[in-house]
Amino acid sequence: MKQILFVRHAESVSNAGGVTQPHADIPLSMHGWRQAQVLAGVLPASPSRIYCSPFLRAVSTAEPYSRRTGVALTYLDELQEFSAIDPELLQGMTGAQRRPVADAYWAEADPAKRMGERAETFAEFHQRVLLGIERLRTLEDGSVVFGHGIWLGLAYWMAENAMASRADQMRAFRAYQSNLPLPNGGCHTMRFDQRAAPSIRFEADLHRKVCEALSSEASTVREVRSPA
Repeated sequence: MKQILFVRHAESVSNAGGVTQPHADIPLSMHGWRQAQVLAGVLPASPSRIYCSPFLRAVSTAEPYSRRTGVALTYLDELQEFSAIDPELLQGMTGAQRRPVADAYWAEADPAKRMGERAETFAEFHQRVLLGIERLRTLEDGSVVFGHGIWLGLAYWMAENAMASRADQMRAFRAYQSNLPLPNGGCHTMRFDQRAAPSIRFEADLHRKVCEALSSEASTVREVRSPA
């Protein structure tokens, strides 16, 4: 059975509620940069290969790990995150201001709806994740992959439900995805055999190590900054 480790990118400025930017160019937040450095120290020391979405927040998460292991990044376009809404339609909005627009999109749940010229339809995203899963199936055993939350959420859904191409399935997926363990910097083991879909498991212990390391680092910084 082939096994890879899928890592969701560290916290981005968008995750932290920042102003809208083009989907591919969203950088990590300061906390996200620290997460990426900690991840580099706890992920497997000798990955077979390292693969990555070409979006900046995924690349920035993977780069410290690539430098530590000496394994170059290989980009996979299939791993790009879902571009549900054209950034031009959200220009100047913060996370709180974007939320009602996104909520209305998911409530309508039209798989064929395109929210602007630079947006994907959900049907297109669904097909791309199908292709992406088949691409992951071909990767070397022991590879580490850096990608995105909703992409991974749809992979989880497909492992259990196969399809999400109708309006009712799209709504059901959204509710399902909202309850998955998909924290920034979270790691998920994907196992492939002869089945049509992989089995996926959240690595809670590994995520706990990252959180504990970040907490310890923050405590040290507070101590250093405290007056004598």
